[in-house]
Amino acid sequence: MNNPQLTPYKFPQEAEKLYKDFFHSRYPDQKTQAISKVRSYLTKGPIPHSIEITALLTEAILEDEKKTGANLSTYEKSYPRVTSTSSMSDLSIRLQYSMCIIKFVNGLLDPFQQSIYNISLHKLAIELNLPNYFVETRHVSTHERLPSLEMMRLVALRALNWIKSEYWEKAIGQYKEQGALEVNLDQWIECIKNERRIRIKRENDARRKENLLFISEADIEELESVLKNIKKIRKEELQKNRKVKELVTEIGKLNKLIASKPNEFSIQLLIFKNYLILHGEKNENLNEKKMLGLRKMWGEVVEKLEPDFCFKLWTFMFKLATMKTFVKYDQGYVESKLLANQTIQYLQDDREYTQTVGWLIDMLTNVGFVNKTNIESLLNLLMISSDISKKCLPILKQKYYNFLTECKLFEKAEKLESIMTRFWVIDNNFAEKKIQDIDHDAGNYVQNKRVKPSLYLFETFPSWRPVPFGCPP
Repeated sequence: MNNPQLTPYKFPQEAEKLYKDFFHSRYPDQKTQAISKVRSYLTKGPIPHSIEITALLTEAILEDEKKTGANLSTYEKSYPRVTSTSSMSDLSIRLQYSMCIIKFVNGLLDPFQQSIYNISLHKLAIELNLPNYFVETRHVSTHERLPSLEMMRLVALRALNWIKSEYWEKAIGQYKEQGALEVNLDQWIECIKNERRIRIKRENDARRKENLLFISEADIEELESVLKNIKKIRKEELQKNRKVKELVTEIGKLNKLIASKPNEFSIQLLIFKNYLILHGEKNENLNEKKMLGLRKMWGEVVEKLEPDFCFKLWTFMFKLATMKTFVKYDQGYVESKLLANQTIQYLQDDREYTQTVGWLIDMLTNVGFVNKTNIESLLNLLMISSDISKKCLPILKQKYYNFLTECKLFEKAEKLESIMTRFWVIDNNFAEKKIQDIDHDAGNYVQNKRVKPSLYLFETFPSWRPVPFGCPP
């Protein structure tokens, strides 16, 4: 299937109408309308060179007929006598013709100058089946005296005929072969209307998503209430070794709440509010048995969350574990970050790090969130030099061998494993900082005049879509 091609016109019928107006109409008004149409196309963006030159040559011929009263439709057939002298009154017409011919030849041949050294225009013209007298006329018009009006008329008319046979007839013939000219215009218009409806819906969805970015204390309480209910039910299930029906209902509520809130907010609440990972006093007497019990309690819940959310959760935890920095903060800091919908970038100590690594391995092994669309992104994450990457890559290769093979990524995974084994030297030392130090470093970075905190280009709009200039949105 051919790649889609951008055209200045909406429908192939517009191109056919231009062709008929330029070459088959005897009325100057229709040709003038066609010229105006091409000018309107130019306001949208670049158009094919042959269309622009057709309009310029036609405009020059109409201007010539208007000023001199000549009938150029039968000009070449009448064998005009070429004179060696021309009056000053026809100078403007000759200049207009010459500029059209220069633009005609340059626009056709310059794109084929691909060599380090310029190739002769005559050689390029032969490759394009372009008669050499066009190149000669361009040379004379540029470097010598302007040719006579009669000569310019002949060359301009032949240029139009050449464009007609080499571009227009082939383009229109191709549209006919594809059956594009037989398509009902009403169907084309309906397709455009449908596309516009889809765009409006997309913009409305983007606006709704913007409204979701606002987080309140009620949002935190609502999500925590569901999580506490789930925690209570899971404890009961593990203690009595039986399933509780209410768990399915509560997990359904959890999925709905996650879908209605920014993903990062839900992820951070799960991680930093003592659900998936224990913090502060709760992890002081932490051991392998407790961590295993924590993953057992919440693992079944995580398995029933949406795969896309699980992938984002795994990615967030992976980035936390590879920061190589521990930062001390309290629950008040966590609350403030959640309400501001800002990212918490650091773990606090090695106990939290150990829990995070356990979750990463457990999720990759037991939670089926990896698919063909995200496996390459996950593999790219594992390129970060860390002990976690070394532990996760063999699991990825073994469990998702089929996905890696289908996506042609298995060889990449093999090379990465080889590089890990031969060259990676893992530094397991973590820097320890206070949150005040992090904020202080960030403040100094912004205040330092020699460092630009950001490069401002344009204000971003989530619902923006590119629309050519002159085209209604």
